[in-house]
Amino acid sequence: MKEHSLTFLNVHGFMGEADNKNSKALAVLYPHAALLSPQIDYLKQSPTALLDCLSKMIEEQMREGNTPILVGQSLGGWAAEQLSYKYALPCLLTNPCLDPHLCGVIVDSPIPRDFLKDYAARSMPKNNPRAFTLCTKTDEVLGEENFDRCALLGGWLREVKGRHSKIENLEGELQIGLKALLEQTT
Repeated sequence: MKEHSLTFLNVHGFMGEADNKNSKALAVLYPHAALLSPQIDYLKQSPTALLDCLSKMIEEQMREGNTPILVGQSLGGWAAEQLSYKYALPCLLTNPCLDPHLCGVIVDSPIPRDFLKDYAARSMPKNNPRAFTLCTKTDEVLGEENFDRCALLGGWLREVKGRHSKIENLEGELQIGLKALLEQTT
């Protein structure tokens, strides 16, 4: 797959921004790739509505002949993994929050309680060999057990240094993850 034909759908984390560290790093690494990075208000958009909205973006790309690579950070990693499984698309996750309904930062926020129930209903463990994950073992937001949760996806997993939203050498780590992803999917 040539760089100019690459399309990324980047999903930022809870309380994050569309122009997050992943999107900035992807823009540097793949300046000719298409980069879709929507702004999401997780406090106002239910998980069902979020997945529906992102599904429409994916389906539009597929109608245009593109096969997007999903990229997600934290809660955006949850969404990217869900959609990866649904559409059989590869995803690159950075410290994904795979159980949002159990994450203190999310649970303690003003998020509607029915959203948490929706996350819980959709967060069933599943094997996803298309998941390529960069994860710290000492995540101060998701806890040390998050690395083990990521391992349960059954895909490619790489331990990285840093903190929850501050992976050291993010560009280099994304490049390693995307190289592994592209080698396996092309």
